[in-house]
Amino acid sequence: MRELLREMIHYRNNLEPDEDLDSVKVEAFKERFGQILDLADREYEYEPPSKYYRNGFNLKERLREFREAHLLFLYDKMFLPLWGLSF
Repeated sequence: MRELLREMIHYRNNLEPDEDLDSVKVEAFKERFGQILDLADREYEYEPPSKYYRNGFNLKERLREFREAHLLFLYDKMFLPLWGLSF
């Protein structure tokens, strides 16, 4: 997931101010994001999180629930990818 987010942020930050977002590339990013979340679902189904190690599970749930908000910077150039500050 981290590598995908880096790639998305790198793509977004390298766009020229007058350059439009490539809808095919954005959809590919969105698809990969969903595939990673699906993989996490399968892994947590196979081995459920214990009450002491729920951080990853909770993060997966938040990423799925607020997916559109997390990826908003790929749809609207007005929004900046703030995740880039922590990478």
